[in-house]
Amino acid sequence: MFYDEGKLIGYIGICQFGRETMEVNGMVHPEYRRMGIFSRLFSLVKDEW
Repeated sequence: MFYDEGKLIGYIGICQFGRETMEVNGMVHPEYRRMGIFSRLFSLVKDEW
């Protein structure tokens, strides 16, 4: 999850189905889009998997 001054502005979730299939979903508040927030969140979880 991504916060700005305590306000949740973005999240990402990953569900794995078997060994080779996973679903990635996430959302960023419209006022905070185009700032690279989802890319940063995705980079963090990508490194975990």
